[in-house]
Amino acid sequence: MLAARYCWRRRRLLRAISHTKSDLLVLGIESSCDDTGAAVVRGNGTLLGESLQSQTHVHLKAGGIIPTVASELHERNIEGVVNSAIERSGCDLDDLSLVAVTTGPGLAFSLRAGVEYAKQLATRISKPLLSVHHMEAHALTVRMNHDIPFPYLVLLISGGHCILATVEGVGHFSRLGQTSDDSPGEALDKVARWLRLDLHPRVCDLPGGAAVEVLAREGRAERVKLPQVMLHSRCCNFSFSGLKTAARNHIQAMAAQSGWHGDGPLPGCEDVCASFQQSVTDHLLTRTYRAILYTKGTNITQHTKGTNITHLVVSGGVARNGYIRSKLQELGDLTGFRVHFPSPHLCTDNGVMVAWAGVETVMSGGCDRVYSVERAGEVDYTPKWPLGQDLSQRVIEQYISTKKQRVKI
Repeated sequence: MLAARYCWRRRRLLRAISHTKSDLLVLGIESSCDDTGAAVVRGNGTLLGESLQSQTHVHLKAGGIIPTVASELHERNIEGVVNSAIERSGCDLDDLSLVAVTTGPGLAFSLRAGVEYAKQLATRISKPLLSVHHMEAHALTVRMNHDIPFPYLVLLISGGHCILATVEGVGHFSRLGQTSDDSPGEALDKVARWLRLDLHPRVCDLPGGAAVEVLAREGRAERVKLPQVMLHSRCCNFSFSGLKTAARNHIQAMAAQSGWHGDGPLPGCEDVCASFQQSVTDHLLTRTYRAILYTKGTNITQHTKGTNITHLVVSGGVARNGYIRSKLQELGDLTGFRVHFPSPHLCTDNGVMVAWAGVETVMSGGCDRVYSVERAGEVDYTPKWPLGQDLSQRVIEQYISTKKQRVKI
């Protein structure tokens, strides 16, 4: 009885926020990892103002993200980032309909910085506060500028995650597979570090994954043989740790042969970059292809019953990689799926995706994560927050083979 009354109050709150897309204004705040972002988005998908403070240059020098440093930088920058987004939007804080903030998953200290600021701001300006799932925001972002109907398949690839899921509606996700260890972004960054690409004159100012992509264009993948992974696993799960270890062993062998001591980039690093990028892509393609075959033959949940899935959305920081994008597009052409990517700058963490997730939630009538001004203090952060329900075992039970048709890479 109390739960029903609480949900009714939240629905009434959502109805009071806005009646049309044109007068809905959402401020989104993102701080789940190492980027501090804020944006104001109108309900019709118009981006009014955005600000982003990247910590990449700091963490490049440290050789990786240090959570306490990331948190300190969020706390230092967040007010300026939010004020900048508001100023660029041409709106006042009083014009906002609500504040949306990423509450998980992510680094605990980083999430806390954003959530605490959002709670204080929402209370100060007397606006409702909306809790946003970071990966859901990535999955929904592309709908801001493209008319993609539910349900669709989504591949989320980043420095912290690798997930295949179906999106049946706002707040309705079904996980077909996810990484059991490392993410593709983390693996690419580690290989870049082992190759000492931070000392390469042409890519020293780029994040690891971006540096690998640039140098891979000049390399020959066939010169470095890396193993294919999980060939006999009939699932949509991912694993990058074995591939990463194989790359490290090869790098060490090349170093011993050439007498390299890490005082510059490894000679022949271009070939390693090309081979590793190709191997990561091959793994992503195989699992995504199985997910496509599964969605073609199965009604995922009650939300997709009787509706065919024909769209694939790819998002997350690694989705900026041009080589991976092109191969996933080929997979879409092969299977008859339409493949969609957010614009490159919206693939990485940003406030726009959080604001748009807020728009989607309000317009869908979702009530589970919206808090009135009086209850804003109840909002908390969740560093480990699974995306939707887990259907990975159902995929395994279908025993779907991907050997007959594969994209040549």
